[in-house]
Amino acid sequence: MSVHISYREELKILYVKILTFQATCLCYLSHRTGGRIVRDMVDWTDWTELSTAIDIQKESMTEIETQWRDFKLQEQWNMEEKRHNEHMDYLDPISNEIRRISDATINAQRDKNRLSLLKWLSSEDFSARYNDICRRREESTGDWLIESDCYNDWKKRPSSFLWLYGKGMSL
Repeated sequence: MSVHISYREELKILYVKILTFQATCLCYLSHRTGGRIVRDMVDWTDWTELSTAIDIQKESMTEIETQWRDFKLQEQWNMEEKRHNEHMDYLDPISNEIRRISDATINAQRDKNRLSLLKWLSSEDFSARYNDICRRREESTGDWLIESDCYNDWKKRPSSFLWLYGKGMSL
């Protein structure tokens, strides 16, 4: 907070110098013209000194303003970094679980018993049985169900119930 304190002090000094400058201008403008010319010749350096002092103070304020901006940016950076780290802490368990599942999947894929079981299951050729069933199918099989009023009513009403029983064409 030293930046804030020095900013406040520099602002106070600048304010006093500006008030002094304004008071000097007011005094200058409130006197007669002849007196003004004489005072100008005598005190001409005072105007320059006041103006220079204000310029120097303005430069100092600019530097402090830059420091203040940097301080605020650093403060915001720290808050965002803290928030980022908190989010990363939440994600770590998820990342660990994904890694664990990935390892388990890789191990299961390498398991010899599983591989031999899959080989045994996939070695059976079911295409001959499927082709035989397709060849023996009658052309109008199941048409009685699809063309029935009960079936069509059931299809139109969501959440309805259709009970099929027995063999043949009775509903």
